[in-house]
Amino acid sequence: MTILAIGAHPDDVILSAGAWLSWHTDVVVATVFAGDPDHDAPLTAYDREAGFNTAGEAMEARREEDRNACKIIGALPQHLPLLDGQYRGEHPYDHKLLVKVLLAIADELKPTLIVGPLGIVHSDHVAVGSAAWHAFKGRPECQYVCAEDLPYRVDDPAAAVFEVAAKGLQWFWPEQCPDDERALQTKIASLECYTSQLWAMPSFTYFVPERFWLCP
Repeated sequence: MTILAIGAHPDDVILSAGAWLSWHTDVVVATVFAGDPDHDAPLTAYDREAGFNTAGEAMEARREEDRNACKIIGALPQHLPLLDGQYRGEHPYDHKLLVKVLLAIADELKPTLIVGPLGIVHSDHVAVGSAAWHAFKGRPECQYVCAEDLPYRVDDPAAAVFEVAAKGLQWFWPEQCPDDERALQTKIASLECYTSQLWAMPSFTYFVPERFWLCP
């Protein structure tokens, strides 16, 4: 079974679904907003807090962190060239482009299961969640499952409830993990690869149960 797991940023997929994915084989983790900003893009407050000197340095490091993290859970990373929201300035999201890009990945990989973000709170998550839902709902050749975005589900549980209802999703109960403790420890080890992001990653997020919803 090929699984395509989609996230807005490096670390998003592991945060929201890393334990579950860690005990599957043939997993591809596709990060949508992993492109390089212009060489003269100003350093954002977030990147400065993370210890970077330039926006380009930040994205290069984050992709490398993601490669290391994916290696631990046994997944293959795929980084798309679209820009993180903090680098786009006034440029809006191109919903049609996002849908087109996601469909292209699915057509190439032909996964039997696609995991995308529920799409709450953070504008990048909302954009990717909406595009993935429009791209994959009702797709007969594979299941589409939404993972509740962590840590945002904890920050705003009402947003998750609203999004589940708005998209008409159904509770998805994954098959039983053969070793829950091992899966959790693998997830934690993977998350610790994102060294530039640990300052912004609440430690409780490691232990929040992952939750998934099926798009009928």
